[in-house]
Formats: sequence, C-alpha cells, structure tokens
Amino acid sequence: MFKVFIVLILLFLLLPSHSFAQEQGIRISPAFLDITLDPSQTKKDIPIEIENLTSQPVQLSLSAIDFRQANENGGIDFSGIDSQDYSYSLASFISFESTSVTLQAGEKDTINVEVTNRADLSPGGHYAAIVGQTTNVEEEGRSASVKPAVSTLILLRKTGGEVFSISLLETNWPKTFMLNFPNNQLKLLFQNEGNVHLIPYGTVSIKDIFGQEITRGSINNASSIIFPEARRWVDVKLAPFNYRIPVSFVTMEIKGRDSIDKTTFVYQQTALLINPIMLTVLSMSLIGGFILYRKKKKKNDKE
Repeated sequence: MFKVFIVLILLFLLLPSHSFAQEQGIRISPAFLDITLDPSQTKKDIPIEIENLTSQPVQLSLSAIDFRQANENGGIDFSGIDSQDYSYSLASFISFESTSVTLQAGEKDTINVEVTNRADLSPGGHYAAIVGQTTNVEEEGRSASVKPAVSTLILLRKTGGEVFSISLLETNWPKTFMLNFPNNQLKLLFQNEGNVHLIPYGTVSIKDIFGQEITRGSINNASSIIFPEARRWVDVKLAPFNYRIPVSFVTMEIKGRDSIDKTTFVYQQTALLINPIMLTVLSMSLIGGFILYRKKKKKNDKE
C-alpha cells in the first residue's frame, strides 16, 4: 500500500493527470470514470485501456484502493482508509479477470474491471482507484519504496436511495465594505451533506444600488467535484468591474444547481463599494480643505 501511496497522492482535482509511469511511457485511460449503477444490475463491467509506449516489455500488477477527499482544496487521500469502516468504499466490490498484465513494447490492451453489486453496496457514492504498478522496472537510482504506477479513478453512484444535498456556506466577499474586489476573483465554499458526489454550477451577478449589473461570473468552470460529507473551495473568475458610481451599496447574488439537477442553492450578500480613485480624490480634498482652514484660522488669529 505504501509503495503506491506516494505516487497516487499526486493525483488532485480529479482531472486527467500523469503519474511517474506515464511519464516513462505507460498510458492508462480514461483518467477517471463517473459511473451509475442501477440496483437491478448484478454487476458493472468497466473497460480500462493500458498502453506500453516504451521500447521494453512491461508487467503490471493490478489492484484497487479506496480514496476520499482530503481537504477543502480538493486533494485526494488514499492512506489510512479501512474499507470496513469507510461507508463510501468501493475497492472491496471490485475484481479483475487477472491481477497481472504484460505488455510488449508498443502493445495496447484493455482490461476488464468488474464491480459486484452485492447487498452491502449501499445506495449513494463509492470511490476507488484502479492501480497498475510495474513489477519489472529497474530500481537503479530510484528509491525501493516507490515504483512507477498508473491509475484510473472510479466514481460510482448507486441509485435507489441517494441523498442529494449541497449548500453554499461561505464566500470571500467582504462583509462590510471594499475598495475594489481583489483580482476580480471570488471564492465559494460549498458543503456536500449528502451521500453522493456532486458538481456545483451556476452564476454570480453583482449589481449596484440601482440594480445595474457591474460584473458577473460562472461558477466552477473547472467542474470541481465535492465528495460526500466534505467541503471544497471553488474559484469564480469575475469579469472586470464596470461601475461609475463613486460610492454604492452593491449586492452579490449567487444562483446555482448541482450537476444532475437534484438540488439548487441561492446566496445573497451586500457590501459598500468605494471607487479607490474617488476615495483618493475625496481624501486629498479633505486634506486640502483642512490645510486651507488651518491657514485661514491662523490668519484670522493674527488679525
């Protein structure tokens, strides 16, 4: 387990990525799979393609490892998971036609991974990585505890009892006032209280006191996934602010839904927006006025 952990921990955000072995010429595809399992199905067959792009034969040992979301930034954790205690485990339901595959130089092969729909596979989300670890790689100049490995992440949703629940908990939008939104970048903290992974989508609209839209943005263009019982920050890139009012109360409105249209979320917050140029002009005017007042007062005192 520890031998592949260091390699697998590099997989983040559930986007296609390359492990050490892939850099050396072993390719596995797809990088991750989002699969639906109906309760009436006794099993689910999942084809995974492995290709040897090197000039030497390669032998891979196949296994399945559970994973979960590790933190609010979307990191993935493969370590210290006990399948018996982990309610979202999938590894124990996975079997292989063969746990070993040998590929000649330039050869491509498709392995079949089977998920058995046992009675103890509960409705909702279940997660595992299919790992192909090389067993015949030269170890010279390489730590013996780390061997090249490739992996495919499997996200399975068993229907018939899912709990869909996603909410927007927090934003980095100023609570009271701001001079300008930093880098036009908004961060949203979502929480998934259900039992299945979801992807939030939606829009952000910011309007001035007269209801005129001064900027907007789309939520989660990267399609970041929030796992069950987890939180995750999602970035929103806002268009450049288009406001001409020097001082105004502005309202942020957020509306969205999850990736399979099971839940919606709404969020609203108001803050005072001050144009920094106008603030500078106002400050200079006040300072100038104060200086003139002091001069005039001294002149009157002398007289």
